[in-house]
Amino acid sequence: MATILLAVTGSIAAYKAADLASKLHQAGHEVHVVMSEAARELVGPSTFLNLTGNPVFTSLWDAESQTRHIQLTDAADLAVLAPATANSLAKLAHGLADEVVSTTLLALRCPLLICPAMNVRMWENPVVQRNLATLRELGHEVLTPGSGHLACGHVGAGRLAEPLEIQAAVEALLAQPPTPAPPSTEQRALAEGGVLERLLGPWQLAGVISGQPVQQTVIGEQVLSGAFVRLHCRPDPSVGEGFSYEALLTLGREGEDDSRCSLHLVEAFGGKAGSSHGTGELIKRDTVRFALEQRGKQYEATLSWVAPEQGWDLSVGRAEDQPFAVLQLRRE
Repeated sequence: MATILLAVTGSIAAYKAADLASKLHQAGHEVHVVMSEAARELVGPSTFLNLTGNPVFTSLWDAESQTRHIQLTDAADLAVLAPATANSLAKLAHGLADEVVSTTLLALRCPLLICPAMNVRMWENPVVQRNLATLRELGHEVLTPGSGHLACGHVGAGRLAEPLEIQAAVEALLAQPPTPAPPSTEQRALAEGGVLERLLGPWQLAGVISGQPVQQTVIGEQVLSGAFVRLHCRPDPSVGEGFSYEALLTLGREGEDDSRCSLHLVEAFGGKAGSSHGTGELIKRDTVRFALEQRGKQYEATLSWVAPEQGWDLSVGRAEDQPFAVLQLRRE
């Protein structure tokens, strides 16, 4: 059986959440409930305590439970937001975390089933529908509310799905194979980012510098609030061949896109230290050419993205000569 996190927000339909908690518990699931302040005005936490046998999480500020929301999300196999008010949808869609339910849901790493409940005019509001579209794009499941007489006296869509219907959706989601973990910052950068973003993360560098084989580990990280990317190149301890090479390469945009970049390189190769600086220009899609100066000499460096291999090729040399450094950055 699964561990289910049930998040309850302030809709009159909160009484149905109690029935849902009972049904899930009776089906053998471990059910933990987190309630917003508005929800507690409609259904008491003691109701869920007695139906699930577990304490109800109601505040971030209890001295003994200030990290309880993280513990709950670590343990959960599935989370259910029922009822999901328009307010809770907006918070979730925009990453707001100002109370116990929104903070807990923002820390989720498991699938989330969203069960909306609200007035028909709220449900049909374009802002609410846009928030729902955002949540679906993020991979969350949305259970469409039913139609009929609403507590406000209106007739239309907005009724919370019945507990049996929600329970069936829960069981269907639990029966699905595990979904892959969300892509990391580096993986998203590879798919979506510009030149600088695609330099983030761990790399293996291999190639030749001045006729000497080089094999290194490289870490690309954002610095200065993400305005620059720094590549730290250091010897690979698993490789005993080749010259010792260590470098810090810092790149930043000159403007709002990758059309021009700045570069600063501090390096030590074969016992010789040096420093270079220069500017780069995007000469074609995913290729930047840098003009460098070191010890009064001018060099050119070309950094090209190799899409099939999801890596970079780098060459450095004098404009009139063959490159003296030919290197590749590839994922481990």
